[in-house]
Amino acid sequence: MKASVKTMVGKQYTVRGVPNHIDCVLRQRVRELSKSLNQVVLEALQENTGGMPREYDDLDFLFGSMKPAEAKRLEREIKTQRRVDPTLRK
Repeated sequence: MKASVKTMVGKQYTVRGVPNHIDCVLRQRVRELSKSLNQVVLEALQENTGGMPREYDDLDFLFGSMKPAEAKRLEREIKTQRRVDPTLRK
């Protein structure tokens, strides 16, 4: 189950002296992800401290991209590879 940052209760921090290059990276993520700066900072803290397991989405574009004929061909190939040669059994 994925925990939402919004549902978590926690401490409040004030962070001073954030280097310009880090501020630029965070604000770029804000624009790319259409999230608040607070959400982006919390997610970065969670990912980099082991606070929450990272959710990977780098292969999501593949889901549902295979045509039905290709899927059937792939299923047949997998079945063939899983077949055990009865002469090899003891």
